[in-house]
Amino acid sequence: MYSPIKSVTQDENFSIFDSQCDRKSASESRELSLKLAEDFQQQLHKIQAVSFDVFDTTLQRVVYPKEIFALVEVEAVKQFGQQFYGYANKRIRAEINARKIKKKGCGHCEVSLEEIYEELRIKIPQWTDYIYEILKLEVNQEKRCCRVHPSGYELWQLARTKGKQIIYISDMYLGAERIKSLLLMQGYYEPIVFCSSDHACSKSNSGLYKLAADMLGLQSNEILHIGDNAFSDHKQALHAGFKSIPFLKPVRPPQGSKHFPKLTEQSNTSRVVSGIIRLEEAFGDRTQKASGTSDLTRNIGHSAIGPMTYGLCYWLNQKLVEDKCDLILFLGRDGYLPHKILSDWQSKYGYLKNTKLVYFPFSRRAAAVACAADGVTPLVRDTLGHHRRTVPLRDYFERIGLNINEHSDAILAAGFSSHEDIVHRHRDRKRMERLITLLEDTLMQIGSSEKKALLIALKKAGYNRSCRPAIFDIGWRGTQQACLQSILSDGPKLHGYYLSISEALPAAGTTSGYLVNNGLPKWRRGILESATPIVELSYSNTEPYLLYYGQCEGEYQLVQDEENLNASTIEQLHAGAEKFIASLTQFYDGLLPPITVNAAIGSFDRIALSPSDQELRFFQTLVFSDALGRENSQNLTIATPPDLRTYLFNYHKFFEAYSETFWRANFIQMMSLAAKLWVWPRSPSFRRIWKAMRKCDYRHNKIQNHK
Repeated sequence: MYSPIKSVTQDENFSIFDSQCDRKSASESRELSLKLAEDFQQQLHKIQAVSFDVFDTTLQRVVYPKEIFALVEVEAVKQFGQQFYGYANKRIRAEINARKIKKKGCGHCEVSLEEIYEELRIKIPQWTDYIYEILKLEVNQEKRCCRVHPSGYELWQLARTKGKQIIYISDMYLGAERIKSLLLMQGYYEPIVFCSSDHACSKSNSGLYKLAADMLGLQSNEILHIGDNAFSDHKQALHAGFKSIPFLKPVRPPQGSKHFPKLTEQSNTSRVVSGIIRLEEAFGDRTQKASGTSDLTRNIGHSAIGPMTYGLCYWLNQKLVEDKCDLILFLGRDGYLPHKILSDWQSKYGYLKNTKLVYFPFSRRAAAVACAADGVTPLVRDTLGHHRRTVPLRDYFERIGLNINEHSDAILAAGFSSHEDIVHRHRDRKRMERLITLLEDTLMQIGSSEKKALLIALKKAGYNRSCRPAIFDIGWRGTQQACLQSILSDGPKLHGYYLSISEALPAAGTTSGYLVNNGLPKWRRGILESATPIVELSYSNTEPYLLYYGQCEGEYQLVQDEENLNASTIEQLHAGAEKFIASLTQFYDGLLPPITVNAAIGSFDRIALSPSDQELRFFQTLVFSDALGRENSQNLTIATPPDLRTYLFNYHKFFEAYSETFWRANFIQMMSLAAKLWVWPRSPSFRRIWKAMRKCDYRHNKIQNHK
């Protein structure tokens, strides 16, 4: 069962996922569509013609119906001025009034789009000169927002292959000609449309059904009608003598999609983002056979990684232009996905024409050891001595690339008792820094060779020709940037761009973070800390981990570890993320719309803070490793917090358990309130994650109360 935790944009109280049951409905719709196709095929031999409803049956919108007006309002303000603020609500009121007037004068309330806009003109005379242009904007937005409904299209294809006559019946103000155009754009061949606004009758009163049957010259019981509305498409079709099969129910629009207190370009993008995610979750790509796990992986990529990556790349594009960077190195493996997206935008749409985008394999171990060529500095000690979890000392040496048997004296001098000692994440930090200092001669020797190879690679990447070089890294402390800057001491200053930067080690003013900038906001940092491995795996390349740059006859070569155990999963995550970004950029014809940070991470924060049981099981199949070189791989573990009494007088016992878990939000949820209050003053990371969890709970409660 999915958690009720929600995310809202900064501008409005509506969520990326609109209700807890929407996700359940989305998964059920796939099963229902299969049964629908079976029932439909059984009926085909009994009838002569099939009539389809249009919206939410053969076509579906990216946004909810009334959100079309929100898109029109922002465009109208952009083109014609601020007098069109409030258009969306006025458009809704004009349609209501036009229907009342039609009912009073003609006995029915079927109005055309032109009649609605005439009412709008009468109510707001100052818009008179723009009315026709605004009407065209609405029609254009309908075209932009319409997509094929997969289930409706499947039934349409079945009817065509059986040679059945096909018509479309719609209760709609657009009129038959405009609806024909929409259907043709989405691949429906030679549509014959009966529209309520053209004939002064509707499906709701059965009149449009009788009219269609007469026009076709068929008996009513020779026609099968398919539509999503339980009353007008099913009950009234049966009442008119048609055969009818209930179609899939559309997702119910939330309150925020019907009223528009404040509209901005960013809030409209949030609506489009929400719709793209919703349609994918509900209908997906059923043509591609996949296991349940790969289906789930692509969905996570589409709904969570896709929006976050788009937001990051939009921000990065803006920053690179603003800062006039002529070269950016996307440090691998974590920079792979942003590099791929920005390179795609550059080639397709001409963005970042003056910036060279280079994917540059790199690692913390490669950075620190090359940096050690000039001696073991505090930066080298910090980079090599900082590790995420408790590991055997022998494994630590292996990851750095040293033979532990050759350094027994240094190990004992640093305070360790043997090669088999365990390096504890927190309490052994000083001993590790001491050990690295004692290994200085060895590290300088290895680092000298690796630094030369690294400089050759940087030169081939274009660094020597760059005036304003930059790097991109996922985060979190800026150590790779600091090491590179130290290695390139005579070159221009590097600027580092990050998904999140928590404690910038490089010089002040040389780092910029997208989600978190120098540790702020703390609650968003907590979201990322609660699911760090998922972020890193999601942005990673599928290639093996880079150990270091080696040199051979004046050329560099990559020395890599064994195969990437997550390669197939990463491919699925990227496929989902790229599909989302392609859909969003296609909607805006290659223009990059602004998006709020909260909208970008609205789906990710739910996965990070309160994943479903299915998602938790999936994440535990992934393998994660520390960032110091040779992989010490282990599956993502879900740890259970120790009883409060076991660490009441020894905080390190709690910290070790807390550090070992890869799902800290889940760990915190399982803690008692007394344990949480005891840990609160002792762990900044714990405080940040708990604050993030409570903040999202608060936002969810606010949404529920609003509804």
